[in-house]
Amino acid sequence: MNPVRTFLPWCLTISVTLGVLSPTLASAAGESWLVDFTQAKELASQEGKDILIEFTGSDWCPPCKALQTNVLSQDIFKREVPKQFILLLLDNPRDKSHQSEEERAQYKELAEAFQVTGVPTVFLADADGRPYAKQVGYSGEKAPQYVANLSEKAKARQLRDQFLAKAEQAQGVGRARFLHQAMQQIDTSLVLTTYQQTVQEIIKLDENNEAGLKNRYAAKIELERIKSSSRIAGPDATLKSVDKLLEAMQPQGRDLQEALFLKAQLIYRQDRAGCKQALITAHKVAPDSDTAKNISRILLQVFKTKIEPKSDPPETDASTR
Repeated sequence: MNPVRTFLPWCLTISVTLGVLSPTLASAAGESWLVDFTQAKELASQEGKDILIEFTGSDWCPPCKALQTNVLSQDIFKREVPKQFILLLLDNPRDKSHQSEEERAQYKELAEAFQVTGVPTVFLADADGRPYAKQVGYSGEKAPQYVANLSEKAKARQLRDQFLAKAEQAQGVGRARFLHQAMQQIDTSLVLTTYQQTVQEIIKLDENNEAGLKNRYAAKIELERIKSSSRIAGPDATLKSVDKLLEAMQPQGRDLQEALFLKAQLIYRQDRAGCKQALITAHKVAPDSDTAKNISRILLQVFKTKIEPKSDPPETDASTR
């Protein structure tokens, strides 16, 4: 049994009102791109591949155009990426004359389902359309590096499935630990949305916090609440909430990194030294994450500080021992 299919398929209900679009290709991106989500899932299942989904604004978004020119149209991308992924283009152009009504409706529905707030946004998803990696924007990577990053991120889905398979053979806290390890492979921005049911199961299975997972996910949920309410609360109140979270809930791993990164942004104007230190500490927590890469760029551009590659072995997550 496929362990992923034992969970509620995240995208089963998406596009039920749209039917299947005509099997046209996306001319803006190239002949290997599809424009129909249903068809992309079917083809991914048939060929044993994952799906690369790009949400874009092809005729008005400068970063989208740069991504297209510097990466998506390059030979290395067109040659290597389709070996691993079915390519799906979801475009929201100003000039919609070349799109069908179904394509326009599909974009609106999927952008809401995937919680897309800006373009370009690229997701990597399994054959069921359930995303496991997400990248917002384009920071100027050259095509070879971009392609290498995609291949590296694709390994996360394989590890996710391995831990889900182990979870199927376990019960209680043991199952919670395997589910947690599966979630550790997922982009942190997706865990509380796409994998919400799995998170709730982990909390329930570790209801006495025997593995430390109940508290860990409670901290993750609280951090997300702080982020989502920050505009209304304002920077001072948000900073107090972050400090309280760090002291009372003691987040770990990427959650600690995200909390420190948020704190650094909040104190930048009044405490640049503290901001720099928070960024350095955040980078050390999870040096291989996408957030860490962003932190490295900020430290170099704003503080003229270069982070050297981490040479020490990664710390063991105590909650999975």
